[in-house]
Amino acid sequence: MFYCKTIPVDNLEEIQQAVLNVIPKEDLIYPRLYYPENNKEIFLSIEPLKKLLSNLGWLNYINKAGFALNIVNPNSETAIHIDSGDFLYSFNLPITNCKNSFVNFYKLRNNIDLTSRVTPFSSYHRAEKNDCQLIKCFKLSEPFVMNTKLIHGVTNQSNDQRVTLLIRLSEGAPNIP
Repeated sequence: MFYCKTIPVDNLEEIQQAVLNVIPKEDLIYPRLYYPENNKEIFLSIEPLKKLLSNLGWLNYINKAGFALNIVNPNSETAIHIDSGDFLYSFNLPITNCKNSFVNFYKLRNNIDLTSRVTPFSSYHRAEKNDCQLIKCFKLSEPFVMNTKLIHGVTNQSNDQRVTLLIRLSEGAPNIP
């Protein structure tokens, strides 16, 4: 089963700075999963990012959800969840303070079901931590692509807020196991 795969990005610092240049600082204050309005237009205007996605063969597989920013508070965790939506993968680029962050994959303990949650910004299927067993843990300091339809959550063990750019990819994107 495919969980997560690191993707080498030679010009990561250039892309990180370009992302920070196109997003207003006030949009990075609050912890959330944030899909900026016109996100495809905004992020595909970053030429090194567009070239990277093209070289990976993923440019035409960017899902209609497009691009999001995942902002996680210091020393905290996201909900354990399965992403909703019709994208299967997420290409996640660390933007700031990701050195002590992890994506954790879980399985549900016996006879436990996920609960559906709807927020003003997204919907997802959620589980409580005590209902789950950790099965895989990946460090988030490097770009990676992951399966969003497996139960997962993010842990930020840093004293700083962490920001990751999520690029939602549809099934069939090449070079993903």
